[in-house]
Amino acid sequence: STSNKETNRMAAQTDGKLRLEDLTDDEWEEMLKAEETYPYYQSLPPQEKEEKLLKYIAGLRAEKQSQKAIESYFEAMKKFEPKDRELYDLKKWKFDDRFLKLMEYMKKDELKEKIPEPLEEVLDGVFRFPMLEEKFAIRLLDEVAYFQEWCKKTCKHIVRPNSMNNYGAILDHFGFKTALSDLVSSVIQPLAARLYRAEFAKKYGLDSHHGFLVEYETGKDTNLNFHRDDSEITLNLCLGRNFQGGELYFGGVRCSRCNQIPPHKNEEKYVKHKIGFGLLHLGAHRHAATSIKNGVRQNLIIWCKSDGFRKNEHTENCPVWCGEHLCK
Repeated sequence: STSNKETNRMAAQTDGKLRLEDLTDDEWEEMLKAEETYPYYQSLPPQEKEEKLLKYIAGLRAEKQSQKAIESYFEAMKKFEPKDRELYDLKKWKFDDRFLKLMEYMKKDELKEKIPEPLEEVLDGVFRFPMLEEKFAIRLLDEVAYFQEWCKKTCKHIVRPNSMNNYGAILDHFGFKTALSDLVSSVIQPLAARLYRAEFAKKYGLDSHHGFLVEYETGKDTNLNFHRDDSEITLNLCLGRNFQGGELYFGGVRCSRCNQIPPHKNEEKYVKHKIGFGLLHLGAHRHAATSIKNGVRQNLIIWCKSDGFRKNEHTENCPVWCGEHLCK
């Protein structure tokens, strides 16, 4: 009866378990289809089969709810109205004159210097260079702050950059995706193609990215644990503001197979951030952020990914570019 079904639903909500009585007509069809499609279910005892199939349906429910939440989030983001619209067009970005000269030089067919000024190789494979005018960097920070305040006023949830950072925002989600895609193709791709082994950028190209802002401040996120990025190439651009501490510690390039092997002494180095300066490194170059002592440090991070690299370069053996391989 209807009252019995309602009682069962209430009981399911109480103990968190899904029951046959809770299923919609569509879910019944999904369950019967799964039972027919997968012989595994048919071989189970009746009670165990019912439990497994209900768990399968519960998983489908969770996926649908998650998808609805994602769709709702992006629909909400469409309502955001930028304050400083110039920031969303890469052609309007204010780059440091030294950086513009560097990019022109790097376009040449043959380079007289492999690492021309103002490019500085602070550690093997880690390059630092002036990139943005400081005033423009502040404009970017103000826009992100404006977005976060808008989210707060409109009760919109802010999706954080990744599982390691509890503060900051994903710039791709509120209008910056095109500008950052252009930055990858016109700046990061040509730089990486010149500076790193061909398989990381030149051979397959960088075809996707994840762009976000991270924030470090006393009382919030103060540091970042030792890790590899989910990228082939990473740009780490310091935007400000005033801070002390928060250096990056680098500890060797590693393939996924050798990731847990500790760094060797000659692989370790602490690198200071400079406002308006970018750091370019391999995603496989392990690093950590040391604790900030005071102030606020905010960085724009772009993880650049290569589908071609991921499909063709991952092998069971340690690759030639792995630091552990090179140290043997």
